Amino acid sequence: MIRALHPWFLLLLLVLPLVWTMAKRIRVLGHGRKALALFLRTLVFIFLVLAVCEFEYLKWGDRLTVFFVIDRSSSIPPDTQQYSLAYVQERLGSIPRDDQAGIIFFGKTAAIQENPRENVTLVEYQTIVNPEGTDLEAAIGLAMAAFPEDTQRRIVLLTDGNQTQGNAEKAVQRALASGIDLRLLPLTYNYNQDALVEDVIVPSHLQENEPFNVKILVQAQEAGPARLRLTENQQVVAEESVELKPGKNAFLIPRKLDHGGFYQFDASVEAYFDQRPSNNHAQNYSIVQGTPRVLLLDSEYAAGQSLAAALTAEGIQVDYHMPDSLPGTLPELQIYDCIVLSNVSASEFTASQMQMLETGVRDFGMGLVMIGGPDSFGAGGYLGTPVENALPVTMDIKHQRIIPSGALVLIMHSMEIPQGNYWARQISLAALDVLSREDSLGFLYFNSSRGGDDWLFPLMKVGDKQLMRERLLSLQQGTIGDMPSFNTTLEKAYEALLKVEANKKHIVILSDGDPQRPLPGDIQKIRDDNITISTVCISPHNQTNVDVMRAIAELGGGNAYHVTNNKNLPRIFIKEASVIRKNLLIEEEFTPAVNQYHEVIDGFPEGFPPLQGYVVTSVRPEAELLLLTHKQDPLLAVWHYGLGKAAAFTSDAKSRWAKTWLGWSGYAKFWAQVVRWTIRSQQETHFEVAAAVEGDNVRVMVDALTPEGGFLNNLQFNAVSIDPGVKSNPFPLVQTQPGRYEGVFPVF
Repeated sequence: MIRALHPWFLLLLLVLPLVWTMAKRIRVLGHGRKALALFLRTLVFIFLVLAVCEFEYLKWGDRLTVFFVIDRSSSIPPDTQQYSLAYVQERLGSIPRDDQAGIIFFGKTAAIQENPRENVTLVEYQTIVNPEGTDLEAAIGLAMAAFPEDTQRRIVLLTDGNQTQGNAEKAVQRALASGIDLRLLPLTYNYNQDALVEDVIVPSHLQENEPFNVKILVQAQEAGPARLRLTENQQVVAEESVELKPGKNAFLIPRKLDHGGFYQFDASVEAYFDQRPSNNHAQNYSIVQGTPRVLLLDSEYAAGQSLAAALTAEGIQVDYHMPDSLPGTLPELQIYDCIVLSNVSASEFTASQMQMLETGVRDFGMGLVMIGGPDSFGAGGYLGTPVENALPVTMDIKHQRIIPSGALVLIMHSMEIPQGNYWARQISLAALDVLSREDSLGFLYFNSSRGGDDWLFPLMKVGDKQLMRERLLSLQQGTIGDMPSFNTTLEKAYEALLKVEANKKHIVILSDGDPQRPLPGDIQKIRDDNITISTVCISPHNQTNVDVMRAIAELGGGNAYHVTNNKNLPRIFIKEASVIRKNLLIEEEFTPAVNQYHEVIDGFPEGFPPLQGYVVTSVRPEAELLLLTHKQDPLLAVWHYGLGKAAAFTSDAKSRWAKTWLGWSGYAKFWAQVVRWTIRSQQETHFEVAAAVEGDNVRVMVDALTPEGGFLNNLQFNAVSIDPGVKSNPFPLVQTQPGRYEGVFPVF
């Protein structure tokens, strides 16, 4: 089928008879040449009309789904945002009858305003997204995930292109590679009245009680009064009225810090004439050398008090909290010189927090200590995570040991929630990432097109995960149908699990709870074969649905979750997938054996008391393996990771496995030495670092001096910038003059 997107331009063809009539009056050319000229001009005119009509070829039976992806970030002026909305409203009116349209708003986050359907209108803007940023990759990815099956796909992207996080180029490449027609409408605008904070200049390193100045540079396009504010670790420390002049304005605020740690300085300006508030802020950081500070996290707060008290008794400043107290941003995390994770599951953290921990160790010199327990290391879901990258041990068991494998079946019911298809992918991929190559995974769902249960992929060894990942990424809107009954689906999962050899077997059901309830006897039969069942209830129609899901989990020996925030789904599935990784726990008494001597274990001539268990891991080739278990597995390993140091102790520090250690006279000394070895180095440096924005780039300048003030030349630097997504991006620093090194990286 051939279709014109703008068919009304065909009316221009009505002008042709008038052109022909006027051409007959031309007598300059001969009859033959005049006919040829008239034919060629007519042909060119027809082609131009057909071009503006935008004809496209569709196969019979194909439909088109268009996603309008609209940038709602605060960097775009209100009138330009209104223009983009009006444009979409107009285009929605020209969507052909059988085609569908959907709408996505995005800024720092992305969300669906309208799911794809016919006769879409944009009347109310109900979807709220965080406007303080622009993530084009997330917006395009959400559109790709939300397209329905069996239609042609088009994305119309309306944006100013000023991304602050994500990778738009990769997202565009993925969209084009998958056959999506991607069209861009650039949003352009000019600001005639603007005041912006260009830079906040502070020393990179300070001593306690050392006086210094915070220098704030403000660029203004016109003169006028303004309000200048400075915050220090989110506390306002200075606020004053100032007079701006056109061009660059510099303001000095004297400060002195009496406690060591990481300090974030945020400067803001408010001018009455300002039309662009999104650039009214800038920030910088300083490290104040003082007493090191340690953050200890433990999910069993009462049981972890012994370790907190022991470290405090050894003179270490400890902040002791539950895992949900881990800071959410890298600047907030930097007040600590070491993070200690004592039996904390990966499901307690978001993906960005785990990336933040790795970046903190590698690029900011922070220390990291992971202590074992049933919810730690591989048993806690850290396989394949950024935190694993920072540790001296891996969760993938590579040495010649037979570790009992696990088997997991995911049962998916159609999710009647916005972006249901997207969340089905995310939670399944989260579960897949937790499993090792020897574990087994199956994905079971109700196939509405054929009216029965079906495997997206059958229960099988995870292997390199590539096949399963591809199948999950291929999930299209509408693939997962509305399951009429739990009985047949559970029976199919049960039969598959009976056929595999696995030490742990587990089923996780995601549903709204409205399919027909399974018989208690059928659940008990599954339970009798040592197969457990957990349920995740989302968007239930009533309380009865919630009760059904809870009853299934209680009879099945698993956990029941009622999810009200979709963002918690991946973390729940990480936790549930980790159930089958409990085969990594060895609960046998053993006495630690010294593998090599190191300052961390110096001062224990009588050795170490026995322990009652540990989590199996593999030591990295670059790490130093200090203590071994009775099965020659790592007990204590340390290493340098980038600028930081990390330690892994695979047993615990509590009464489950370390009961005899709690009464041991060396308990406090041992843990103090482990933690102190990893604490961020506070060696005095003679590098002064400054940065300045130059158009779309940031120029970094490093002055390297000796203690006497001489120049340090011919140095080799490894420089990285950290983007808003907490990802490291290396860039070169080259010497430009005696003691001066410079480099440039793009603004994110």
